[in-house]
Amino acid sequence: MIFHLHIPKSGGSSLETLLRREYEGGYRLIPSWSQRTPNSWHRDWWMPDKLQGATCLTGHYHWAFIGMVRDALPKERKQEARAANVLVLLRNPVDRLLSLYHYWKTNPQRWQKAISGMSFEEFAMASRRDWPFLDNDQVRRVSGMRGGGGYDYTVTGKDFRTAQTNLGGVQVIGITERFDDTIDRWAKLYGWGSTAYEYKLRQPDRRRRQDLSARVIRMVEERQAFDLQLWRWALARDWGGVS
Repeated sequence: MIFHLHIPKSGGSSLETLLRREYEGGYRLIPSWSQRTPNSWHRDWWMPDKLQGATCLTGHYHWAFIGMVRDALPKERKQEARAANVLVLLRNPVDRLLSLYHYWKTNPQRWQKAISGMSFEEFAMASRRDWPFLDNDQVRRVSGMRGGGGYDYTVTGKDFRTAQTNLGGVQVIGITERFDDTIDRWAKLYGWGSTAYEYKLRQPDRRRRQDLSARVIRMVEERQAFDLQLWRWALARDWGGVS
């Protein structure tokens, strides 16, 4: 069983076009709200038959989801739910937040009105109390979200170390900035018949890192320090570091 832990604005929607083709009838898109808390299902979504014949589970869930699936699988399939089969793409947090900001600002969804009058700088530095999911969300998701209470806590070094431990069993950690190379390596590991994918949710006209001042980049990197550390750690572990 393949788990695609889809971190928002990391390239996961493009990856899903490949996964949907490769796993066909076994592909399952998990609604983001199906995981009511990090340790419990949303009762209106979850039923055991959702896992019947499932070979690939993709969605905006959190690491604890893997353990929940393992507990729900029949005994003979429990070994399929393991870290070695997790696909996750990590992205430089400055670029990821820029992409998230422009996507939310230009696409009808629940946050569009709230950020309509906000600059990127205001968005990136917004109160953790009001926007807790802007606080090192890559580490938050990969660590599994401690406490069982959702987003409402500040990410700490403990969460970062948990994320590292969780990713320790992953065969190849994907890097958005090396997307095609990541796909090639995963294809060899999992025997995919093709590496072709369709670009999704591209934003060719949005601001880029080079449009930001050094001061703003430094502020965002300091705010997203744990995400930045995790991205750099994954680069060093699987991709020879960053120049």
